Amino acid sequence: MYRVTALLFAVLVAAPPAVARGPTPEEIGRATHFAERIQKVYEEGVALSLEMDGAAEYIDSFRYGEIDQTAFTAALDPFLDSMRGAVDDFRARYPRAPSPPAIGSPKHERSLAGSAQMVVDLGGYLG
Repeated sequence: MYRVTALLFAVLVAAPPAVARGPTPEEIGRATHFAERIQKVYEEGVALSLEMDGAAEYIDSFRYGEIDQTAFTAALDPFLDSMRGAVDDFRARYPRAPSPPAIGSPKHERSLAGSAQMVVDLGGYLG
């Protein structure tokens, strides 16, 4: 699996030639800590997304005649309700992306913020 932490680290060290200095070890440490926090949000969002794929099992069982309409509804409705609750919880905990740490490079800070926003936006794609 592609790791967000590696992506964010690559953004930090790939400074354009016009930048006189690269990030200091302290700045890289702050950015790494930020990336680790975002990685946890990403992993949680992906796990939630994969869990939501469980609805396909109920749909396939119904389509192939393994369960009837009553059993399908009895199984799927509670599943969807619990998933809605989990998605609402995810969105409530991550309503917006956190601000990146100050690392002395507006360009890199924007990249970190953009990556964080992409991860937090998972909540909009779920359910």
